[in-house]
Amino acid sequence: MSDLLKGHCAVITGARRGIGRATVEVFAREGVRVIYACARREEEALSADMHSVAEKYGVDVRPVYFDVSDEAAIVRGGREIRSQKDAVPDILVNCAGILSRPCRFSMMSISEAKHLFDVDFWGQVILTQHLSKIFHRQRRGSIIFVTSIAGIDGFFASLDYVACKAALNAAVMQMARELGEVHVRVNG
Repeated sequence: MSDLLKGHCAVITGARRGIGRATVEVFAREGVRVIYACARREEEALSADMHSVAEKYGVDVRPVYFDVSDEAAIVRGGREIRSQKDAVPDILVNCAGILSRPCRFSMMSISEAKHLFDVDFWGQVILTQHLSKIFHRQRRGSIIFVTSIAGIDGFFASLDYVACKAALNAAVMQMARELGEVHVRVNG
């Protein structure tokens, strides 16, 4: 274990499975003091899993539930996190995301594409905007987005996913410029 993450408080979205779940495990193993493990809905299995991680590594894992495609739910989740005065976050890892159904542009469902953007782009931007106010006041912090090479190089039969990841890559660069002025790192 290094001391890089020791004592920090992190918010991790998409904590139920995949990259988000793996990030919870790594951060716990590396000594993050408090992890806000964010998932779309409350599930007994997730609560038990997060309790297991907390026990295994001796850290405080606090499940927080909100749908990243619902702006009002994101704001409520952000407020819940911000209300915890004993564990003010200084790291945000945006892992929540979905994949689109592979299809040619001419057959792409616009409503599915909009939903993908709501989850993979707007949800992450809204949560980051909400929590970055804490980092701005602290004049420190780290924000990480799980992006994709698809946003640079493309991906066969997935215009919506490619466009979303390209938008996210551009947003990361702009946030890094703006928040870097107050010593907040933003990476993708």
